[in-house]
Amino acid sequence: MDRDELRSGLGPHGLRSATGIATRKLAMRAMAGSFALMAMAAKSSDAGMEPAISVVNVDEKQLKRLARGNKKLESLLLKAHESIGVEYKWGATSLKRGLDCSNLTWKLFRSEGFDYRGYLNTRGLAAVEERNGLCKIDYKNAKAGDLLVYGFNDGRKWTGHVVILIDRLGKISGHKGLVLGAHGDEVGSVEYVTFRGFDKKYFKQPEMKLANVLRVDGLW
Repeated sequence: MDRDELRSGLGPHGLRSATGIATRKLAMRAMAGSFALMAMAAKSSDAGMEPAISVVNVDEKQLKRLARGNKKLESLLLKAHESIGVEYKWGATSLKRGLDCSNLTWKLFRSEGFDYRGYLNTRGLAAVEERNGLCKIDYKNAKAGDLLVYGFNDGRKWTGHVVILIDRLGKISGHKGLVLGAHGDEVGSVEYVTFRGFDKKYFKQPEMKLANVLRVDGLW
């Protein structure tokens, strides 16, 4: 049956058939369902529900202010800014051609001369106390440039994500909980983002809990 027959409910000889009518009703119900979902989405948006993740624009002047006179941090943030828009690629390691979240953090700090010794994936980062030029710190002491590691184990596999804290309180950028990372899924690139769950110590979904907060030696 072609599109016109579906719309009219007519059979191939121009006769209104029971099959055609039934098909038309099903199509109309499907359309009604779609409109209902759209209405629910619009209602949620109007109600101010926080999106799971939002990409944010940040300029170099803001980054310099966020560094608060720390030249090492300023240089790191400006270097990171050059990677905005680079494609997320799991397992890749290039700041220009694509990489994943843990390789982004490692490559950035190494490129700026920090003693971040040896790559660690998010599972390794979640377990760090003091290792590879990284030191665990209390969340309340986290500053721009520190690493926030999120993750969980569902009993079969570990799922994790690491980001660089940019503006915790949002006083300079205007975006509370602003971070930088190589994000997969709906973002698909290196971006500054805010996300649902920052204040409650999770990333986008409650099971993706904050697993560690790390500072690279020599940053502050």
